[in-house]
Amino acid sequence: MPVVDGVFLQKKPLETQAEANIAGAYVEVVGHSGLDQQGVLWGIESAPLTVHSGDRVFGIDLRKERYPMPFTVTLDKFTKEDHPRIAMAKAFMSDVTVQEDGTSRPVRISMNEPLRDEGLVLYQASWGPSNAQPGDPLFSTLSVVRNPADHYPLYACVVIAIGLVLHFSRKLFRFIRIETSRS
Repeated sequence: MPVVDGVFLQKKPLETQAEANIAGAYVEVVGHSGLDQQGVLWGIESAPLTVHSGDRVFGIDLRKERYPMPFTVTLDKFTKEDHPRIAMAKAFMSDVTVQEDGTSRPVRISMNEPLRDEGLVLYQASWGPSNAQPGDPLFSTLSVVRNPADHYPLYACVVIAIGLVLHFSRKLFRFIRIETSRS
């Protein structure tokens, strides 16, 4: 097992939740001058591995596969509300502009109200920096998940509504038939 700068990767069994599995890789970079530079990459590092080649500096990062989104999101304003007298977040929300097909619309994404569009769900995952003082500029972290079953609750409600209408109609026609036979 290679050790680079006192760090090594240890293989562990896969966790059932994919978020708990963190990828890692050993990297060896060979430049034009033949200089070797070694490093260890892992999925949740805070900064990329910097590599010097000649007079240029490159950053190498290990991250998840990226997919293009069918729309663009621009952060307009981030708001964080704290509980009274403590620095714990009560709520945080991002006012964003969604650009799609030449049109734009304002949307507010908050802790329990994500943006749902074209099978994608953007939700407020975090904010930072964590050591920010009052008045410091904050940033927003949005997470994106693909949820093809996003409309299933709507479909279930439609099926239930159709069933209720059919059941009520059957009872109503039966009641009308009985009442007309009595008169």
